[in-house]
Amino acid sequence: MTISAIYSMKTWHLQNLNCASCAAKIEERVRGLDVGEVSLNAVSMDIRIENPTKDMEKTLQQIVDEIEPGVKVLEEKVEEKSYLLHRIVLGAILFIVDRLVVSGEPILLLAYAVLAYDVLYKSVVNLFRGQLLDENFLMAVATIGALALRDFPEAVAVMLFYQIGEYLQERALNSSRKSIEALLELRPDEVSVRRDSQWIKLAPEELVLGDLIRVLPGERVALDTVVYEGESSVDTSAITGESRPVAVSYKEPVYGGSINLDSPLDLVVKKKYSDSTLARILALVQDAGFKKAPVERFITRFSKVYTPVVVAVALGLGLIPTLMGLEGDWIRRALVFLVISCPCGFVISVPLSFYAGIGKASSQGILIKGGTDLESLSKLKGLVFDKTGTLTMGQFELQEVYADGISQRELVKIAASLESRSTHPLARSIVAAHDGPVYQFDKYREVRGKGIEGFRRDQRYLIGSKAFLEEEGIKVSSSASSLIHISRDQDYLGYLELGDKLRDDSKELMQGLEKLGLKKFMLSGDKKETTEAIASEIGIDRAYGELLPEDKVKIYEEIRETYEPLAFVGDGINDAPVLARSDLGIAMGGLGSDAALEAADMVLMEDSPIKILKGIEISRKTLKHLWQNIVFIFGVKLVVLVLGAFGLATMWMAVFADVGVTVLAILNSLRIYR
Repeated sequence: MTISAIYSMKTWHLQNLNCASCAAKIEERVRGLDVGEVSLNAVSMDIRIENPTKDMEKTLQQIVDEIEPGVKVLEEKVEEKSYLLHRIVLGAILFIVDRLVVSGEPILLLAYAVLAYDVLYKSVVNLFRGQLLDENFLMAVATIGALALRDFPEAVAVMLFYQIGEYLQERALNSSRKSIEALLELRPDEVSVRRDSQWIKLAPEELVLGDLIRVLPGERVALDTVVYEGESSVDTSAITGESRPVAVSYKEPVYGGSINLDSPLDLVVKKKYSDSTLARILALVQDAGFKKAPVERFITRFSKVYTPVVVAVALGLGLIPTLMGLEGDWIRRALVFLVISCPCGFVISVPLSFYAGIGKASSQGILIKGGTDLESLSKLKGLVFDKTGTLTMGQFELQEVYADGISQRELVKIAASLESRSTHPLARSIVAAHDGPVYQFDKYREVRGKGIEGFRRDQRYLIGSKAFLEEEGIKVSSSASSLIHISRDQDYLGYLELGDKLRDDSKELMQGLEKLGLKKFMLSGDKKETTEAIASEIGIDRAYGELLPEDKVKIYEEIRETYEPLAFVGDGINDAPVLARSDLGIAMGGLGSDAALEAADMVLMEDSPIKILKGIEISRKTLKHLWQNIVFIFGVKLVVLVLGAFGLATMWMAVFADVGVTVLAILNSLRIYR
């Protein structure tokens, strides 16, 4: 999903909603309306709707009231105090008094009322609305059944344990939300801006292009800017994950989210807040919680089947043997099944694991756009790398000039003049090699992946590859296809040779991928000899050279037939077509790059390809913890169900199999982030 699409969707917060199973039901009901795409983040409890109606908030509140009474639909989150802990303490005191001081049913009934009144209220409301399989109704039936069997202490103890579990679950979820949402607290509320010859405070959204802002030491930059006055060091770790400060001075960029460390800086705003790097990153991090991975969708479908099946078995277990006159506490066994039947542990632990993994990656300067992308990253069979700007620095230097019939200086000037309008890394290096004014051309045409044609004073100039000039009928005297050749009319003028430098960590990255058992491929527009030499030096399994942009897509798809899922790693500028077509598009150097943020599924916020290894490590750790949770929850529930069927499980065990395992799964998910 593009960033503009994210901004266009409307989001509401569901205050006091802590039931993941109820959240799934709300999402399903809203999806049944004609409102386009609907997604509910089961961790933050935000619901996002693509095409909301005018009275959407009212409709949403009605749906929420039918499924989970007491939940408020809000446009903004509002901290609301919970009294659950106070009720737990009071209920526990009454229970202890009954056990140790004065024994009596009235005290236990009072304790039960203190602990269970919210559960009973919601269950009664849901009963009249036909919601018979929600957690509140099932817990109410189970404990009221215990009261009917005259097991007052057990009914109170079970409700006490259940509420303690709910409280711990709520605390754990709030902790996870705050830990991950801390990533989003990068935007200052106010900015000091120069207006009408004085400094005033405004919100970042109120600033316009060209505004002059002042950022003092210790303050965070809100928007993308360039230095107008001052010199300082800035900390970009919140975005790039790199702790090393960056020195900035006149005309150098300073991106939103950076912290000024040393001296005051006056900065000129280059992008409005909604278009700034910081705002776009925050939008994508928030969006990540709404993008559900295949395993999340599977768990949602499984939960819809699991609860009705267990409840049906509970009814059969309680009624059939009783009607047949068989001896045994069949009703108690059925109540155990009812308590275990809630799927909340599954529904909350899976999205929370992805949320924690994405948050962890973001703190390392690795932006992963959703659970689907994180899961794909963990399952990669191979990676395809673009060469220039990805494995190499992309900072070419002029190494040799050969001129035929003109001076070397004149040849470089002609080349720089032709390349002055191009954004290709080679073009920028050629322009940088010429110190002085350039020629202006009457006509100009760039042939993508081949070269440039320009007309000046009725003379036709060409610059590009050997193949390009030969296609245009120019006889090229040099046999080297890697050089930049120049001609005027039918005369060959000479060539330029430029050299690139490998990144320091490219070889280390390949060694790391080799240890992980992943295949490595490289695509380049450079000549085959150069491409293969670099591939051999750093440990690439196979390299392809002399490729046009459309060739890269074709080669990538051929490799994917054998190795799927397959990632493509590029610079996010010239590689957008193959990034968009890949199973997992990884863009290098997303800091300030709109193309990278839009086209890729994963963005490295600085030019450090070694971080791919960290991203894979986080993704595999996330999936490991996720499946640990699923196996643990299902295993405990299955064991207690079996024990319950044979009359060996207590209600305490049932509550642990419901709430206890959910709390433990949440804590296990949080280990990913911490």
